Amino acid sequence: MWRRVTIKTPPAAQPLAPADLANRLVVEDVAEHVLIGEFLRAAVSEIDGPNGIGVAIMHQTWTLTLEQFAPIIDLPGWPVTGVAEIRYLDDAGAWQVVDPASYRLIEGVDPVTVMPAQGAAWPRVTAQPGAVQIDYTLGAVLPAEADQGLVTAAAMIAGHLYENREAVAIGVSAVEIPLGAQHMLRRYRRTWGQV
Repeated sequence: MWRRVTIKTPPAAQPLAPADLANRLVVEDVAEHVLIGEFLRAAVSEIDGPNGIGVAIMHQTWTLTLEQFAPIIDLPGWPVTGVAEIRYLDDAGAWQVVDPASYRLIEGVDPVTVMPAQGAAWPRVTAQPGAVQIDYTLGAVLPAEADQGLVTAAAMIAGHLYENREAVAIGVSAVEIPLGAQHMLRRYRRTWGQV
């Protein structure tokens, strides 16, 4: 479940530069770029990670923590790009790293899964919570490689935050645009472990 997933290494880059977002918002005052950058970070945090909708826009590492190995392990989130490391507590209570040659990543399925390689098996683990930890990578390395639907949704949310800086607007009637950010994000939302 999502409560078993944490972000180990957050993204080092944003999917969009504040100046590019300012161009989309038609904001010509360069002094506003800092504020626009803050709204962009807030918008991305609404989307990214297990506390967002279960996706990673930019390259980051998540950790899935389990009590034991399952024959096939689902890696929640999208887009999963690889496994960085699999650790487990052995019978002596010491952390060990699983040899990457002894497991394989099954891509092209949703969610991406990891399982023992042919002829291999998962090692024995100490029976206790958190005995297995899987670090895996997700997201685009370069902003140009990021999913443009997610980037556009983040830009729309940031634009909304920029234009509506108060929690309540008095004397204003607003209607959500049908193809708004929430509508766009529906197709990306991951519900792993939430049923």
